[in-house]
Amino acid sequence: MTRRVLGKLAFPVCGIGMFGSLIGTYYSGGIKERQSVFDGPETHIRLTQGWWEEKWSLGQTGWKKTEYDFDGLLKRANLKKSEMKGKKILVTLCGDCQLVSDLSKSGALVTAIDFSPTAIQSLKAKLPADSNVEVLEQDWLTSGLGQKYDMIFDKAGLTSVDPIHQQQYIKQLEKVTSPGSKVVLDLIVRSKTYSGGRRGNAPPSNVEYAPWIRAPNVVCGPPFHFPPTAVEEQFSHDAWDIAFTADMEDSIVEKLSDKSVHLVHYLSVLTRK
Repeated sequence: MTRRVLGKLAFPVCGIGMFGSLIGTYYSGGIKERQSVFDGPETHIRLTQGWWEEKWSLGQTGWKKTEYDFDGLLKRANLKKSEMKGKKILVTLCGDCQLVSDLSKSGALVTAIDFSPTAIQSLKAKLPADSNVEVLEQDWLTSGLGQKYDMIFDKAGLTSVDPIHQQQYIKQLEKVTSPGSKVVLDLIVRSKTYSGGRRGNAPPSNVEYAPWIRAPNVVCGPPFHFPPTAVEEQFSHDAWDIAFTADMEDSIVEKLSDKSVHLVHYLSVLTRK
């Protein structure tokens, strides 16, 4: 598979504030964006289980409004539905996403993990009574699953943890994979120069990203900025082969209420060495 990387664009690896800043769009009722002081492990505040559980229990889950297309996701990842059959697949930070059910219907042996009780309850309610999906109410960052998976699907999970914990997240991926395992990362960054029309239009090659640093040592999120260059920088080349990184023409774009800022989805598929 050919590696395609946005090498011509230079991005700072820093945080953006998307969920909180989409007041009235992403969070019903309006929520002020959260700011974390990024001075190091001693002062950096992690997004706790309680923080996420509050969002779920209050129904402040506007990120679920994003359109989802299982067949489209597989196509972008250069995967076929038939490849899912019999595979042990983990969905990290699953929430109650439809992806879990779709993978199971494709014949995969699915494990889904999240630490929000409300999210887990909602997911279980959506699954058929005879579903064989293993649903775990655990903290992914500290979980010891004790098994290896053929494939992992991450739907913006990596960008939802604080930057200081992203390496811990990546180490967890290494622990539960073996040579040949694939990890599908659906990541998000924010653009301030794309001015295209409907969802699905590709941004131009000279698109400029907006990391949204508000002040020195202040990072806003979630989700946090994780541009394509960060995939190259943060995933060890000794452990991973970056089999595919979507270029700009492959990205999915969603127009936000603020006409000068747009969400840019991109996909990376990595293979464990």
